[in-house]
Amino acid sequence: KDAPENIPFHSKVIELVSSNAFAKAKPFHPYLIESAEKGRQELWLNNRKWKSEEIGIYSNINWELWPQILEKINNIPKIEDLDKNGVRPVSKALCLSLRYCFECRLWFKQKSSVQPQLSTFFNKLLTQLIAKNRLLSISVHKYIMSYWEDIKDISSHCLMDVKSLVRELEKNVDEYRQFSELIDMFKKFRNKSLRKQRFLKVKEDYKDELQLLKSYEQKMKITLERSESLMFNEIWEKCNAQCTSIRDQPPLFIFNKVFNDVNRTWEDFKQVHSIAFFILALLKTNIFCPQFNLDLKRILISYSKDPNGIKQYLIDEMKHLFPEHSEERRQQIASDLEEKLKTEIDLREKFQPWIELKKVTEQMKEYHPRKDKINEDEKWKECVKVLVQMEELTRTNEDISIEQISQCCNACTTYIGEGAKSCMAIGLFDVLNRCKDQLKILAENQNFNDETHFENTLNVLSKSKHQDIQDLVTSLRHVNSTMQETLWKCPLEDMTSLAKAILKLYSNGQEFVKKIKKCCDMDLNTISTLVKEADKLRTEESLKQLKNAMGAGEWQFASCEDVLKGKKEKQLNLKINDTVWSYEEIGESIDRVLLGVEKQELKEIESIIQQFEGCKEISSYQIAFWKKGGRIDIENNEKGGIQNDDKPLKLPVHSKIDEFEDCKKLWKQRSMEWKKQSLNYFCFNQ
Repeated sequence: KDAPENIPFHSKVIELVSSNAFAKAKPFHPYLIESAEKGRQELWLNNRKWKSEEIGIYSNINWELWPQILEKINNIPKIEDLDKNGVRPVSKALCLSLRYCFECRLWFKQKSSVQPQLSTFFNKLLTQLIAKNRLLSISVHKYIMSYWEDIKDISSHCLMDVKSLVRELEKNVDEYRQFSELIDMFKKFRNKSLRKQRFLKVKEDYKDELQLLKSYEQKMKITLERSESLMFNEIWEKCNAQCTSIRDQPPLFIFNKVFNDVNRTWEDFKQVHSIAFFILALLKTNIFCPQFNLDLKRILISYSKDPNGIKQYLIDEMKHLFPEHSEERRQQIASDLEEKLKTEIDLREKFQPWIELKKVTEQMKEYHPRKDKINEDEKWKECVKVLVQMEELTRTNEDISIEQISQCCNACTTYIGEGAKSCMAIGLFDVLNRCKDQLKILAENQNFNDETHFENTLNVLSKSKHQDIQDLVTSLRHVNSTMQETLWKCPLEDMTSLAKAILKLYSNGQEFVKKIKKCCDMDLNTISTLVKEADKLRTEESLKQLKNAMGAGEWQFASCEDVLKGKKEKQLNLKINDTVWSYEEIGESIDRVLLGVEKQELKEIESIIQQFEGCKEISSYQIAFWKKGGRIDIENNEKGGIQNDDKPLKLPVHSKIDEFEDCKKLWKQRSMEWKKQSLNYFCFNQ
């Protein structure tokens, strides 16, 4: 019980039974026998945990109950008569027996009471493997071949003479090895699994085919070498596809036909076409081998992102097609071709962004606030005309020259400017197309396209209890502000100007594209509705509070100490009964009411709105006065109220508007006089 858990069970047992002290502790012996019965699998010879020194101890134990433990350890299986069994049972049983021997390798190497039994078992196993050879599957032969060195190692420690059996088995292994190499080569062309079939049966069934396959061994090796060529692989796939319709023919017949067709095509091509044709084919047409319609441009474009990919591809292809040319010659040809092909690929990549820009521009116009005033100018018409012609060419004729693509791109650049490719690279066109419905809401909905309403929208969203809605604020502010400034509110007169404005969005970078996606992942219509509902409730509450303030409200200003300590929250407050609104809250409430309340109701609180404007000015004069060093003693002034530096100014809301104006004039005068005194003092010191 107290032994460490990482010590194997069989090691604990060996330690106990080899101990003289335990041999004398007979009351504990039954417990050991019981434990050995429960953990017998951990005692087995093939548990893969036995060590050489433990096997040595095992051989020298003389404990009286040791035979009972040995019964648990010795799990050598029996070799049954397998004559009546099928291929799979025989193969499985013999493979399991072989694996058992591998797991007991240490027991073969050291003297012990089980070594003779293991040797007998191994001898019978080898005999069965040879005798039942006709029933063994290909997978068993493969297994034997894979572990052949292990079999030889065990046989060298076997107490019985098994050399003749090993030699006989080795003949079978060599025969399978030759067969396997041929089949593996064949499987590279025709993928068919034979693993569960009997090896000898396969040899008999495919005797003629194997002979045929043997005769083509050299040709297949050549073909495998050529398979490094992408062009050759294209030819092979085309030929192979053409033969899939052939039925009721042996597999090797089909293989033979594909093999002959491919080699004939390849050799004919090499004889008829020169390296000049190779160059011409790559530069002038996509069709390299007309009878198979090989699209080499597609292959080349797949290498376009690799700086050295195209050149290396060309060199490799010419190595197979034109081995008679020197390496230097092939390098030079490849370099020239690479430059021209890269130019064409680059031009093709530039062409597609213009198509996308055209699509996005037309889409943006549909929901632009000034769409009726955006005309199709001559530059735009010419650009569209060129793009439509190129689109038509790509649909009807794949053989478009570099000159045609270049002319198209140059025309678009002349009319609109650079930037389409860059916009497409960061996914701008894609996101503008996919999110068009949501962007339309930004353009048309008042909660987004009106500056005041939009600020209110952001304010409502920032106070939401849902984190994802709060997180939307930053992205929405950036996206909407940028779109409004660049597109919706920009005085665009024609389609060319609109296209250029869209291209300007690139300057905001990849992060801007991500923010558009984030905004459009939310339902902006729902957001707008939520804002309206929340705003309605808050507007009603704000209106109610402002009406209450008309009778019981009080404007509270900061004291000198508050200002000098930077307590901005004290600068201007409105106290309404037990509620105190800060400067920001007052402004938000008044803005909300101005946006959402009818004119008739606004008349009831018109004076408090006017007072707020006056109080803001009074507060600004106070702050300027105190920050510049101005001070006042206790003063009872009808215009300024009872006040000093320590006691903050307070003005009741029910006061007349003239009182607010007089107070404003007083503080303005104080501020100006103090400024004048300060200037005189400064000049005197100078």
